[in-house]
Amino acid sequence: MPDPRGQDHATDLVVMGFGLALLILFTPLRELWARDNAPWWAPFAIWGGVVVMAGWLISQWIRHGD
Repeated sequence: MPDPRGQDHATDLVVMGFGLALLILFTPLRELWARDNAPWWAPFAIWGGVVVMAGWLISQWIRHGD
């Protein structure tokens, strides 16, 4: 019997991840990590987190696509 979550679940994960990345990078939440007294590495850590999250979401999408 096929998994009822299937491809739709994987697509939902990717869309939620994209939405979360937009929320962190382009909303007033950006002020938390882009302020003047933030560490120099803060933007790199945020982007690294987005890249890691995207890689994980893509692996989930591929895994559920089989």
